[in-house]
Amino acid sequence: MSVAALIVAAGRGSRLKGNIAKQYLALNNNTILRETVKNFTEHPQVDYVTVVINRKDLNLYKKSIKNLKVTNPVEGGKTRQDSVRLGLNSLKKIFPKKVLIHDAARPFIEKKYITKIISELDKKPGAVLAIPVTDTLKLFKKKSNALITISRKNIVQSQTPQGFHYDKIREAHNNLTKYRVTDDAAVAEKAKIPVKIIKGDPKNFKITTKEDYMRAKEIAKTKPSLELGDIRIGQGFDVHSFTPGNFITLYGVKIKHRMALSGHSDADVGLHSITDAILGALAMGDIGQHFPSSEKKWKNASSLIFLNFALDALQKKNGKIINLDSTIICESPKINKWKTKITTRLSKILKIEKNRISIKGTTTDKLGFLGRQEGIAAQSIISISLRD
Repeated sequence: MSVAALIVAAGRGSRLKGNIAKQYLALNNNTILRETVKNFTEHPQVDYVTVVINRKDLNLYKKSIKNLKVTNPVEGGKTRQDSVRLGLNSLKKIFPKKVLIHDAARPFIEKKYITKIISELDKKPGAVLAIPVTDTLKLFKKKSNALITISRKNIVQSQTPQGFHYDKIREAHNNLTKYRVTDDAAVAEKAKIPVKIIKGDPKNFKITTKEDYMRAKEIAKTKPSLELGDIRIGQGFDVHSFTPGNFITLYGVKIKHRMALSGHSDADVGLHSITDAILGALAMGDIGQHFPSSEKKWKNASSLIFLNFALDALQKKNGKIINLDSTIICESPKINKWKTKITTRLSKILKIEKNRISIKGTTTDKLGFLGRQEGIAAQSIISISLRD
């Protein structure tokens, strides 16, 4: 009893203005389409995944689904309805028992909802996700310029995937081409196919507008991709001695202190250790190799210059920081009181969530040059992911 998923990605996204169709916009180091398709290719009960595309997007499509287990793409039609019909007909040779039809621009569908729909199709020929409408609804009468409140008691907002017995929904689509509908539940309604309503998820929204896309990018930050790619670990260590002064800079944060740190640049041991960790993970040597102290132009330079160099190198390799664990080793200052400010600062610099950053402080129990308060050391370990 096979299950097929049909991903509708032939639209051009006219409401989200841009140079490319919205399903190929970046999301979570992938594209919206890839994030969507993965939810089905990684589901243990889905046997086939077919994507309906616009032929103009073929190259973008190939890049988006690289290494994913999908069937050959199907060229879509002028409308979503046409595209779904063409997609369903392309599955005739496979002839799955169940088919799930899903919008490419809904990347946050959770696997448990896919499972619920597949399970419900054992009992009914149709199953659709829907969520309650929470806003007050108004009917606008243009002639009288009047607003009339509508009861929302029995009104829901449909979502995808919408699941059906393949033979029934394919026949319905082929028989109802003269009707214009915006989803497959409407086709089922016209064909009198019984449909079970399953409570959906507000997070499973369709990316339609620029505001939707911005919201999606914020959500994606908290949902790291499971496609980790080439994982690398880098370690960096740095130490600087004290010199007369009244402040030090740690991780880009200026901290009042009875001494300053001596160095050719601004002597930020924290950022230096992170920079070396990134360069190490990329097998690109160390700071001294790229910014030698023998060159006068780096005298008193901000350590952000060095770190941004490493971050740019990481970006060029299509890389992403997974997490950072960094330790400051000194008797003074006490790092605990600065942890929040440092973490916030690093989150902005590294463009990762605060919960992926660990800042710790320790001492040498007054042993050695650090115990004698002659300087400060920092050690950072960073994990990164590189993608092809």
